[in-house]
Amino acid sequence: MSEASSGAAAPPPDVADEPPLPPARLTYALLVLLALVFAGELLLPAGRNEDWISPSVQTLVAWGAMSQPMVLGKGEWFRLGTAALLHGGPGHLAMNALALLMAGSALELLIGRLWLAALLVLGALGGGLASVWFNDSGIVGVGASGAIMALFGFFLTIAFRFEKGPLRRAFLANSLGALIPSLLPGLIPASGFQIDYAAHAGGALAGAALGLLFVLVWREEAPRPPLRALALAIVLAGAAALAVAVPRLVAAFPEARFIGSLMPESAIPATDEAARAAADDLIRRYPEDPRGYYYKGLTLAARNDAAGAEQALGRAVALAERYPGVFFESFRARLRALHALALHGLKRDAEARAVIAPVCGQSAARDLLGTLRREGLCR
Repeated sequence: MSEASSGAAAPPPDVADEPPLPPARLTYALLVLLALVFAGELLLPAGRNEDWISPSVQTLVAWGAMSQPMVLGKGEWFRLGTAALLHGGPGHLAMNALALLMAGSALELLIGRLWLAALLVLGALGGGLASVWFNDSGIVGVGASGAIMALFGFFLTIAFRFEKGPLRRAFLANSLGALIPSLLPGLIPASGFQIDYAAHAGGALAGAALGLLFVLVWREEAPRPPLRALALAIVLAGAAALAVAVPRLVAAFPEARFIGSLMPESAIPATDEAARAAADDLIRRYPEDPRGYYYKGLTLAARNDAAGAEQALGRAVALAERYPGVFFESFRARLRALHALALHGLKRDAEARAVIAPVCGQSAARDLLGTLRREGLCR
């Protein structure tokens, strides 16, 4: 009697014959994207870094960081999305990448790529809104943690779609193991950066809300969640926000980079004597800042070095007028007035009148206008 016709039970199939799990392509792609964006922060900075592996605050703002004044004040709502792609340092990136790898790859198998992408968009939105609403106006927020907390918030409520047992307990344990330390201050070491607990909470609530919706509408026999049209709309809205953000950030990047090159408040001399003593060093350290050349011009003028003063003040005017919105009008007018007087001292009155013409009718350089008029430079 052949084995096939015997009554013995068939051997279990070999594990290798089971179909392999599909790769979590979206999760892996997002990890690559976050790494590339972080590399861009380091390779294309808009400000001086404290160290070569951490971007400056000016760089983060130029790349799309969020804050209350920028989002609520200036209406740059796209920053709620762009901030989720940025990170403040390698440790920040590594923590978020590990959490995304664990939670994202599991959810990609459970709910599919489209709903995973939509969940991340909702998490970034919820986390960003909470961050700019509850944090102080001076806080600049970045990081994917709000979006990632949405994944764990989703795990928490979707657990109740399953019957009581090991699967539900695993979902609850894994989600609470991530959410509790992420929402309670002091349980996660800061590692050199400030943890945005508001963003964590906002993202977790957004994810939990979607999970609760799925508990109500996801039929037991359906392999994937319903409402795919809604998921697509959410993803397209997120993509549209990025499409708006990229050209605006690219157009503003040169000015942001200029601002990032300026001397910080702590480097500005407190007295005229300190400014004269520090002028050369400030020019060396901050060659794009017109204030260093302004101090240098005043110093040389006091030494009766008219040619040197004219050169320094001319450079100061050119730098200050590169992006007029960066410096106050009164400062730019004063630079022009001093440069015009330096040119007048060199008998170059035609050039002096051209320099001072834009501010002759203003009151910004009022203390110098009388001298300018007496010398025939302003009418």
